[in-house]
Amino acid sequence: MRYKILPFVLFAVILTSEAEARTWYITVAGDGDAPTINAAMDSCSGGDTILVQSGTHVLEAPVFPPYTTERLFIMGETDDPPAIIDCSNSTVGFVYSGGIHDLKQLIIQNAGGAAININLYSVGWIRISDNIIRNNDQYGILITQSSCDIHIFNNLIYSNNSGIASLESMGMWVWANTFADHTGTTGTALYIDSYTYTNTIEANIFYDNTNLLEGMPSNLIFKCNDLYNNDNGEDQFLGIDKNIGVDPQFCSETPYIDGNFYLQSDSPLLYTNHHDEECRDIGARLSNCGTVATETSSWGRIKAIHK
Repeated sequence: MRYKILPFVLFAVILTSEAEARTWYITVAGDGDAPTINAAMDSCSGGDTILVQSGTHVLEAPVFPPYTTERLFIMGETDDPPAIIDCSNSTVGFVYSGGIHDLKQLIIQNAGGAAININLYSVGWIRISDNIIRNNDQYGILITQSSCDIHIFNNLIYSNNSGIASLESMGMWVWANTFADHTGTTGTALYIDSYTYTNTIEANIFYDNTNLLEGMPSNLIFKCNDLYNNDNGEDQFLGIDKNIGVDPQFCSETPYIDGNFYLQSDSPLLYTNHHDEECRDIGARLSNCGTVATETSSWGRIKAIHK
C-alpha cells in the first residue's frame, strides 16, 4: 500500500528542521552562547550559524568545523567594525576536512602557516566570501587534494607569502577577489600545480605581487582579470581571454596600510564604466571611497541571503 504525505505533515517537518537550526553568538569577552569559536565547534551542527562579535578574537588552537550534511555558517556580525580572527598563537586558523560550509565576513590574520586550510577530498563544498585574509606567514588559503566544489569570491587577500596555493585539487572557482602585496623572492598571488584538473580564475585584481602565478595549471581557465604592476607572470595572460593590465584606481594610495581597496567611481574595472557583460565588475571592492555603512546580521537575514 502506498501512503501519501499530507501537505501539512510535510510543512511541519520543514518547520521542525528549521527550528532546530541555532545561532551561536561568540563575544570577545567569552560570555556568549559558547566561550570561543573553538568551543562552539563542539556543540554546533549542520544548519547552525556561528556569529562572531566585532572585535579581536585570539585563537589558541586551529578551528576544526565538524563534518556536516547541512550548511554550517561561520561569519562576522558586521563588516564595520569587523570581527578579527587573530591566529598569532595558532599555526593555522580554520581547517576544513569535509561537509558543507560557509565562511564569511571575517578578518583572518597572523597565522604562522595558513589562515584557511581546505582538504575536501571525500565529500562536501565550501564558500569563502567577503573576508579579509592578510599578514599570514605562509598562505592565505591552502587547498590540498580537494576534488569538491570550492568557491572563493569577494575577498581581499593581501600581504601573505602566498595568496592561494592549490595542490592536486580541482573544482576551484576564484572570482571577484583582490590579490595584492605578495612580495619577496617567494611571494606569489596564486600557486596551482593541478595541471590535469580544471580550475577557474575570473574577474580578480592582481596588484603589486612578485609572482602572479606559479605551478603547472595547463587546464586553467583564466579570464577577465586585471593584472597590474606584478613583477612576473603577466605577459602570458595579457590580451588573452579579456585579461587586461590597467591601474585599478583604488581609493587609497597606500591600501596595504589602511586596507582601503575600494575603487574610485571612474575605475575602468567597474561594469558601469566598461559595460562588458561577460566580465562585469572586477575585484573585491566596488566604488565606495567614503564611509562604509555597518550592517548587522541576524539568523533570519542569513537564511534569506543564502537560501
